[in-house]
Amino acid sequence: MDAKQQDKPRGLTSHDIKILTRRAETGDVEAQIELGMAYASGDAVAKSYTKSAHWYRKAAEQGSPEGQVALGACYYFGQGVKPDPGEAFRWCRSGAEQGCLAGLWYLGLFHFAGIGVPKNDIEAVRYWRQAAEQGYAPGQWNLAWSYSAGIGVNKDDTEAFRWCKKAAEQNVKQAQHALAHQYAEGRGVEQDYIAAYAWYTRAMAAGSDGAETDRKQLAEKMTPTQIAQAGQMPTTK
Repeated sequence: MDAKQQDKPRGLTSHDIKILTRRAETGDVEAQIELGMAYASGDAVAKSYTKSAHWYRKAAEQGSPEGQVALGACYYFGQGVKPDPGEAFRWCRSGAEQGCLAGLWYLGLFHFAGIGVPKNDIEAVRYWRQAAEQGYAPGQWNLAWSYSAGIGVNKDDTEAFRWCKKAAEQNVKQAQHALAHQYAEGRGVEQDYIAAYAWYTRAMAAGSDGAETDRKQLAEKMTPTQIAQAGQMPTTK
């Protein structure tokens, strides 16, 4: 489960909710998580973070790593429960220890921000790297940012580019925008206006703030032929 993925509607129907509720009430962990997500997003039910947290807790207490991380996120954001950094850390750590990649991402966030634990940038990067190396896009983006800023690791533009590209290819819009900057500036990669324009375009489509303005500014440095080539250039899906 991605960070706050539970807030994204998935097109359930009222009939689906009835079935999920029956299953959840019998202890079906997957149904409990699905129902928690439905209440968090208002998907075919009245939006209720309280009910969402209730069902996540049911799953978490049965040992579901996804349910534990979802409940930890509730405590972090104060959704359906009183904000509690200690409980957020405890539940996310429990989920992470069972292999939930979102849990690793949250542990990185908690160490970076000093939430429930002392602030420790090196530990933050360690958790983000664990998630990133297993293909978790938010972890890849945070690791890229860490290398770019020199937070918790030595600044390394080449590594920043490598991890940013991985996250961008998994549709992280912030990474797509940052990758366009890297191509435009030749930071960590050979300068390539055509690739930069193509990634700005993709970031625009994803709704990244400022991408359209940045693309217009870049276009002033490009020839019409280059712009046409950028429009035909596929970015990895």
